[in-house]
Amino acid sequence: MSPRPTRALLATLDLPPTIGGVQTLARELIVRARRTSFHVVAPAEPGAAEADAALPARVVRVPRLVPGRWGFIPSVALATRRLARRPAPDVVLSMHALAGVAVPRAVPMVVVVYGGELRSPRIRAVARRVLPRARRVVAISRFTARAAQDLGAAPDAIEVIPVGAPEPEAVDAARVAAFRERIGGAKIVLSVSRLVEHKGHDRLVGALARLPAEVHVAIVGEGADRTRLTALARDRGVAERLHLLGSLTGEQLATAYASADAFALLSRATHGGVEGGGIAILEACAYGLPVVAGASGGIPEAITDGETGLLVDPLDEGAAAAALGRVLEDRVLAVALGERAAKMAAGERSWDAIVERYESLLAEVARAR
Repeated sequence: MSPRPTRALLATLDLPPTIGGVQTLARELIVRARRTSFHVVAPAEPGAAEADAALPARVVRVPRLVPGRWGFIPSVALATRRLARRPAPDVVLSMHALAGVAVPRAVPMVVVVYGGELRSPRIRAVARRVLPRARRVVAISRFTARAAQDLGAAPDAIEVIPVGAPEPEAVDAARVAAFRERIGGAKIVLSVSRLVEHKGHDRLVGALARLPAEVHVAIVGEGADRTRLTALARDRGVAERLHLLGSLTGEQLATAYASADAFALLSRATHGGVEGGGIAILEACAYGLPVVAGASGGIPEAITDGETGLLVDPLDEGAAAAALGRVLEDRVLAVALGERAAKMAAGERSWDAIVERYESLLAEVARAR
């Protein structure tokens, strides 16, 4: 007789249909799990019913109790507390320190930390209460693990499990040709992330200004920096070569990855955030793109400089331009970096391998209850 699946209550502030790294991780865990039965608590969002129908789990959506960006926190925390009591799950998997703040102490809890959120004073204050009482803390990089330890997580309770990479989707030549015609450049550098300061798109615009006119940059994502980046591109004389594509998902995002010549993410540490792991970088690796990335946060753990990509000082526009110039001009280098990156993404960084590590950890915590 096969063992009973681990019954896990997954509490999250982020779940599709909204877009982001935490949403991707949560979705992959739920969809790919083979030894874990998930019950999910998440915020109510427009389009949630359709997104939830695609998940092999019961999803409880809760309303916003107070206005503002974090207005779902009380309702997620209270619903998690209620569902953790009757009947009690084997383990609670809190996808954010804030989601696990009200979990009963008698119920074993695993908390996931990413890095950027731990730079917020309010979240740090909550994390100092939640992390020390978690049975295990999953950090997506060693960089993040050090931050968690500084906030009271016991060193022997921390396990580093990085983010994963998807299987690349097949994209036909017609879709590639249409995307490249839309962008218009002979050489296309792609970036995928929210338009916020710490993602470093301003430095990418500066690097673009130093590259030949045939090079265009396409950025997928939305955020508060859109107006500033548009103005910066105009000031630097590259407005016609910067393409802000907004949010793309599914087939459209796959087409962007398959059509680009290189990928860049010049993330840096700011008061507002830092790159803990870099899901978009792993996605680019899966498509065999040569990656140029900022050597900050957890990125050096995702990209080995000179092997699976090139790392640069994220504040040095000249260094970024030089690295991008290398991979755009040196086809042998670009192919070698891309092939090694794709091999890494399909192996130890595949989502199947990452989800297996989570399931083993959850089962271990459940057995030790």
